Amino acid sequence: MSFKVCVLGSGSTGNCVYIRSGDTSILIDAGLSRKESVRRLGQIEVDLSEIQAVCVSHEHTDHTVGLGTLHRQHGVPLFANAGTIQGLSNSPISKDVSWNVFTTGNTFEIGELTVHPFSVPHDAYEPVGYIVETEKVKLGIVTDIGMATSL
Repeated sequence: MSFKVCVLGSGSTGNCVYIRSGDTSILIDAGLSRKESVRRLGQIEVDLSEIQAVCVSHEHTDHTVGLGTLHRQHGVPLFANAGTIQGLSNSPISKDVSWNVFTTGNTFEIGELTVHPFSVPHDAYEPVGYIVETEKVKLGIVTDIGMATSL
């Protein structure tokens, strides 16, 4: 089974990480426009239709600007905790969006991937990092962190 990771964007202009294991492909954050996401996915020979979920780290626009379009126009499921959803509640992104709500600290699965969200320090409602794993690979993804914590 292959495991592929590609940082599509990192920084104040947009954050997005592509992860694939076997037949499961997800994004951590969608801080790029739909058009730019499609372009960058194309550069790694991935079609947007292959994306099965977006896991959101927190509500800031450089992590969320593409969420609404990916969900409404392409049916990509969105995963976030209650704090992040609350932080987006007054945003146009949240209109007509259904969420898969997880609890920070509790593991959930998306296809072949096990996802463990953990709390990180940041100026957001309930920011998280993720450990994404398969039987053979464990990957940690953390953005916008000023200091490491014991988690």
